[in-house]
Amino acid sequence: MHENFELDNIKKRDKISIFVLGSNFPESEREKRANVCLDLRNQRQFLNTFIMEDKCTPDKYKYFDDAFKDFIHDSHMIIAILTQQGSKDGIGWEIGFMQGIDTLSESFDIREKLFLCLENDIETKPELTQMISNGIVKKSGCRIVKFSNINELCDTLESLAHSQLMKTLSNN
Repeated sequence: MHENFELDNIKKRDKISIFVLGSNFPESEREKRANVCLDLRNQRQFLNTFIMEDKCTPDKYKYFDDAFKDFIHDSHMIIAILTQQGSKDGIGWEIGFMQGIDTLSESFDIREKLFLCLENDIETKPELTQMISNGIVKKSGCRIVKFSNINELCDTLESLAHSQLMKTLSNN
């Protein structure tokens, strides 16, 4: 019976949707996020992962905020990746936007979905200390994940997704 339960869980894993946020500058940072999505989707073969740029097209959404609301409401997990090289401005704005939606919506709880993924030692940078500790973490209640390379990040995210899956299944 235990084996059948696990098999059923594995088949349902594709229902775990992960919205991956992060910097677009420099361009290599966007590629890093896209590679995280590809690794989790293809190599691990059980997650529906995406970056906003893949789904936010003018023919689908007239306004950016409508697209953003759909993405965060439809996702089981929201991963915000901050790296040493990436610009920090956009991610701060995006998380703030989510906090605003969280405040206005009864059906969305950012604390249940948001994971802030920090490349090792990034939080020691003076300009980020206040943003991370007093801003993002304190106000959003998000959980922090630290990583030293993309493979380690993907392994950790796979584990977190499995936990989210179990939580989702136990709620159904």
